[in-house]
Amino acid sequence: MKAVSQYVSALLLLVISIVGMALVSTYSLHSKNTVEGLTTNYCVASDTIVYIGYSKNYIYLYNSGGTLYLRTQVEVLVDNKWVNSTIVEPHTIFRISSRNPTITLLTSKGCVLVIKP
Repeated sequence: MKAVSQYVSALLLLVISIVGMALVSTYSLHSKNTVEGLTTNYCVASDTIVYIGYSKNYIYLYNSGGTLYLRTQVEVLVDNKWVNSTIVEPHTIFRISSRNPTITLLTSKGCVLVIKP
């Protein structure tokens, strides 16, 4: 009778361990997918910004990709005039006032873009 009791308790511990490992595995996969989703969905904009140059305390950039939605205003070239905007359309030149040739942009979705020459 003692052997059956030990067998049942060992089997019960094994089932609890398997359930615990499954929960940890599910949480890890969910976290991994969330981080990959953030990276692929929000931060690809850094590859589409082309650094043109730095002159007279302005960094000049070109958006060769999709529309950028920023948290801070930049100056966008529209009809040969600089217009303040938080939206940078595709194939648009824009500039940012800066004291050095490196700038950090924050998109509306929370991605940090570091732009360097």
